[in-house]
Amino acid sequence: MKAAIGEAKRSADLTEKTLVTTQRAFVYLESISGDVVGDNIKVTPIWQNSGTTPAKNLKIKIDWVASPSDLQTDYPYAYRSSATRLFLGPRHKLVLARSTFR
Repeated sequence: MKAAIGEAKRSADLTEKTLVTTQRAFVYLESISGDVVGDNIKVTPIWQNSGTTPAKNLKIKIDWVASPSDLQTDYPYAYRSSATRLFLGPRHKLVLARSTFR
């Protein structure tokens, strides 16, 4: 009887672990495109949630800087603005507003 109870608990634990692993949001940068318009560069990132649940407290922090050469190894990567909080539904895409940089 103890063995059966132990086996049932292990089975329930494995089921819970599988559910937590598979039933989640999975957000990634699907693509990024850029256009040159005069002296400006317009960049459009597209984010995808390929998961089965929404990303409820998604934070995206993006900053851009033009560099005439390769970045130094100790480049500080400082953000000039705070993160944007977003909601992204399951199996949905998010196209952020185009940002213009000089």
